[in-house]
Amino acid sequence: MRTLEDSANFQEQPRLQPYYKLHGSTNWTGGGGGGGRLIIMGGNKAVEIGQYPLLDWYHRQFRDYLSRAARLMIIGYSFSDAHINRAIIDAAKQSNIRIFICNPAGIDVLNKQDPRYLQIQSELMEALHPRLIGASRRAFLSAFTNDRVEFDRLSRFFAN
Repeated sequence: MRTLEDSANFQEQPRLQPYYKLHGSTNWTGGGGGGGRLIIMGGNKAVEIGQYPLLDWYHRQFRDYLSRAARLMIIGYSFSDAHINRAIIDAAKQSNIRIFICNPAGIDVLNKQDPRYLQIQSELMEALHPRLIGASRRAFLSAFTNDRVEFDRLSRFFAN
């Protein structure tokens, strides 16, 4: 993998859909001569992400897209990362973004019983509830294989 250190060189390619790995990946290396694997896990992710120019740029791009987005489909996310939740909450509070959640728990994925998440849960529910336009508990891939009802639901999200 090519490692880019200079954030001035980071750019999206015209006519291609960007895909951002917000926490790195198991087959990435950290660069800077360290050569270690680059995947951010555990607590304090925001600080660790800030140490890697590429991941920091990805997070800024994510926040920027959310600030301009009309729609956000959240697929399989657990809502357990404070820095990601903050970006989504900020977008929900500052815009008319419409949100659709695909998760086996449906919108119950926002219901965190762990005391560490109670404050963020309250803020998530308050910010996201008026912006939610749907949720699905079905397997996301089923919409593209054998579940016509789910395919139609997802298609409506993108069409409206």
